[in-house]
Amino acid sequence: MQQSLRTIGLFSAILININVIVGSGIFINVYPLMQGGGTGSFITYLLAALFLLPVVMVLAVLAVQQPESGGLYVYTRTYLHPFVGFLCGWGYFLGKSISVGLMANVMVAVFERMFPVLLAVPHIVLVVLLLTVLALLNIVGASIQGGAQRVFILAKVVPVLSVLLLLAWYGAAVPISFEHVSVGSLSGIVPIAVFAMVGFEVTCTIAHFFINPSYTIPRAALGGFVIVAAILAAFQYALGALLPVSLLQSLPGLPAAALSAVAGMYVPSVVLFSQLLTACVYISILGGAFGVLTSNCWNLHRLAAQGHVPGARWLTRLTAGQVPWVSLLVEVVIAVLSVAITTNQVPLQKMSILSVIFAFCCAMLAAVFARNTAGTYLVNRFLVIAGLMSTLTLFGITLHQVFLHGLSLPYALLFGAGVVSAVYYGLQEKY
Repeated sequence: MQQSLRTIGLFSAILININVIVGSGIFINVYPLMQGGGTGSFITYLLAALFLLPVVMVLAVLAVQQPESGGLYVYTRTYLHPFVGFLCGWGYFLGKSISVGLMANVMVAVFERMFPVLLAVPHIVLVVLLLTVLALLNIVGASIQGGAQRVFILAKVVPVLSVLLLLAWYGAAVPISFEHVSVGSLSGIVPIAVFAMVGFEVTCTIAHFFINPSYTIPRAALGGFVIVAAILAAFQYALGALLPVSLLQSLPGLPAAALSAVAGMYVPSVVLFSQLLTACVYISILGGAFGVLTSNCWNLHRLAAQGHVPGARWLTRLTAGQVPWVSLLVEVVIAVLSVAITTNQVPLQKMSILSVIFAFCCAMLAAVFARNTAGTYLVNRFLVIAGLMSTLTLFGITLHQVFLHGLSLPYALLFGAGVVSAVYYGLQEKY
């Protein structure tokens, strides 16, 4: 990749990480986590962070060695095998595309409640329209850094900071209890927490944009991850301490409902405060979808450039602003297909995270064999084993959860379409 493309410094890299990770998860996870773990559900984020921390560190080391687009695919192809690299890259691309579909699905549900006239239009059509608008913004050159990035970050900071300040000022109104936190409940909600924390690997996906990769990549990946883990846990804790569970259960299933309830309960005299928090939540979700669309399309671009999928001549085309626009549109199509499978939030989250964790497993396995030209292992052995065990455990838990929701067949067909294509083209290329 040309050096002129390296335009992102450490500060912008950390902001991109935070924006991509803190998308919809921090707000839409309030209900399922509370249902599964009660007021002590914030601990789920801390457990998820422990699972993912060695993965973050391993990927940062690999990204420094291979600072180019494609991320997980590149590492697996380089240190294992091109076909395994494809499985990793395709799984990751699919999982992140499903997450975009989830965020669009949530936003369309919000628009339908705000403007009932939209109910006359099929839900899936509205999802298509929203994703098309976000894709066009990317294609015409909207940046993942600069002013837009700071607006999205601000939209996340305002509601989170507001809730934490209210907790500091008024104190906990509800005692925190861990009576609902058990092995059984954690198996159901840990994948949901992981969904909210996945995104740190965007550092690997767009590593070709970073100035001084050996300095920027590890600091952006680890720094962004630690900041987000702390934010997620603190936010979930604060809401559990401020709102009675009975009130939470009676609220409509909208991402901003809990924040509106907090505003109405603690700052009833400022009507605009509730509206501000609501607007920030929805801007944050759109920012998350925008950021994932922007970065994830590079994964398909890389697979196409390596001859794994048909239509490489089109999928590798770039706009003047260096956006792989055809790959971006394919990402939109897959996001729409995921919503066509189900519009239920939790199954979509678990479908998404299953593919991403599968890709992490492949990357951790690649790290086991990764060596430099002198034959020295690139990654500390203890760190690699910890990352591999973490991802295998998460994959097993999430796979079980996907089967419980009865979505294994359509999901397998979606994943299998890319695998069949790769096998066909792999036989032609003889890998």
